[in-house]
Amino acid sequence: IDGILIGETTVPPLESMESYVVEMEAVVEEDVRGMTITYMADAYNIVEESNEENNIVSLVIE
Repeated sequence: IDGILIGETTVPPLESMESYVVEMEAVVEEDVRGMTITYMADAYNIVEESNEENNIVSLVIE
């Protein structure tokens, strides 16, 4: 949340166009409304891919 790592997980290898659902929970002790959560797949660029631009999604907490 806003630059703080709240978790990491390992996902098995995926075929082209295959998806995998990851769920995480975080307990925070402050008001996080308006902050942004960003999920990044392959954050360390370990997996060689034809499209590296589709590995990230962000969500503003309301």
